[in-house]
Amino acid sequence: KSSSFDAGHREKWSKVFGKPELNRRMLSPAVHAAVSESLGDFALYGVKSIIDKYDGSLIYAGGDDVCAVLPVSGALKAAREIKDYYNTVFKMIDEKGKPASGEIEGKWKPGKGKLSVNLGKGEKISISGAVLICHHKEALSEMIERTHRLLDERAKKKCERNALAVELKKRSGGSRYFTAKWDSGLWSDFANIGNSINSGALDGRLSRSLVYRLEEMRTGIEPLIKEHLEHYSRFIEKQIIRSLVSGMDDKKKEEMAGQVARLTVDSDGRFSHEPLVIAAFIGGGNI
Repeated sequence: KSSSFDAGHREKWSKVFGKPELNRRMLSPAVHAAVSESLGDFALYGVKSIIDKYDGSLIYAGGDDVCAVLPVSGALKAAREIKDYYNTVFKMIDEKGKPASGEIEGKWKPGKGKLSVNLGKGEKISISGAVLICHHKEALSEMIERTHRLLDERAKKKCERNALAVELKKRSGGSRYFTAKWDSGLWSDFANIGNSINSGALDGRLSRSLVYRLEEMRTGIEPLIKEHLEHYSRFIEKQIIRSLVSGMDDKKKEEMAGQVARLTVDSDGRFSHEPLVIAAFIGGGNI
């Protein structure tokens, strides 16, 4: 902007660098190399160890692109741990290529191995995932393609990234879906409900019949959600009382009603019982 700079050139350069998408610092070779190394360490050390931990088979891992086959029981846990590893800052990799169990924080005593500097946390640092649950006789190439669509259309587009999308594709009937942000709190509700439906403890078990009873009540539930959402959780609590296998204290009923209510109202304010079906299936129930 110096007045001594030719006015014609000054005007042209102002137009170029005045654009928001161009008026930013470009990545230097050193920063680019550091990011590449972080993504390489994530794929080579982090992802592989997590997939092995849950008895899965890694198909490929390059940068932040990961594809693996896992048992149903460990798929969501593995996805969460991969996400958490992606957002760590410092990790110690031992001489055998195994990452330490915890993230390096505060004071730290160096040891043998590799200090891995990862991407950490940031407003625009995120990773999305997709879990497709299907029959083991399905064609692998078709299921990989289907999982890519699940990732792009639901986790990234519908949920605007930093999310996990799950599809339950049974051999009979259509698919069922559940998608939520990693940090929404819904995944904790999802796990709790799945565990409750399949619980061996009679005083904490939720009846499987509730899942489909709510779907049968859809025509009444949808207006309730639209007009009186604040009463929906209370309505669910009444249904839980009806469907309990055995006794449950009032506090537990209220907590569970809140979890079911949150899971069955999607981001657009519409009712869906599909998250309950998927949660029960993953939890071990034949539903």
